[in-house]
Amino acid sequence: MGYQTTLGPNPAQMTPEVEAAFNAVRDFQVSAVRKRKGNPFPDRISVGRARNCDVVLRYSFVSKLHAHFLLADPEAPLDANNALTLVDQKSHNGSAVNGEPLEPGRAVPVSNGDELVLGSLRLRLMNATRFVAFIKRESQRPKGRY
Repeated sequence: MGYQTTLGPNPAQMTPEVEAAFNAVRDFQVSAVRKRKGNPFPDRISVGRARNCDVVLRYSFVSKLHAHFLLADPEAPLDANNALTLVDQKSHNGSAVNGEPLEPGRAVPVSNGDELVLGSLRLRLMNATRFVAFIKRESQRPKGRY
């Protein structure tokens, strides 16, 4: 069974600013990074093609379990003192952080704004503050100029 959800404000309540923000991210896929109920890896955020991954990326070039994120201290909040790392899980097409290929099984620190590549999929890691700034910037960009 597949479900598709379209999120957005009621068109009658849409201000020009809100409409511009929705148009700015229309060509991007946005995924929240959070634990999925029933995931077999309670101490990490799994990324891959399999349905039980926390972040599911349904692309043929992404492995079933492609990579995972780890916190240095899973009980503490994510901040500058609690490093987030990315580990490639011996994926078929590899992973990279800021252009540097990852050695499978080795944890590499990642931070807000880093470019991640999983197979041939390019991703940008953003916290909520950076994402809101991105939406504001993109909504002010003239249409048709990417």
